[in-house]
Amino acid sequence: MWPTGVPRERACVECRKTFSALVQRQRFCSGTCRARAKRRRDRPENGLRTGVIYFLQQGEDGPVKIGFSRDSNIKTRIRNLQCGNPTKLFLRGTIMGIERDEQALHRKYQAYRMQGEWFNTTAVLRELDS
Repeated sequence: MWPTGVPRERACVECRKTFSALVQRQRFCSGTCRARAKRRRDRPENGLRTGVIYFLQQGEDGPVKIGFSRDSNIKTRIRNLQCGNPTKLFLRGTIMGIERDEQALHRKYQAYRMQGEWFNTTAVLRELDS
């Protein structure tokens, strides 16, 4: 909602703050608003970023993490996750997809969720193997 009685050309297009008459030619009130608008413009529609959905298992028989990475080289992602995990992580599989596909898998295995993105091994790996 635009501030009442303020012409659009005198309000920031991001946060709707009003300008003084001296800076009315600007579209944004600050560099922060300009950067926020650029990020929003450059961001694909929510959940449509393409990447890799990965299945990491903690140890030989531990839980499975279903995660998403925009980077097709997920070795970096595994290395970052391994840093905070005392048990060896094993990559059990990958599929190309979008964020919504990962979210759909989380909903599908909701009954087997242990915590966050970690799921009971049996149900997830059984389907991956088939």
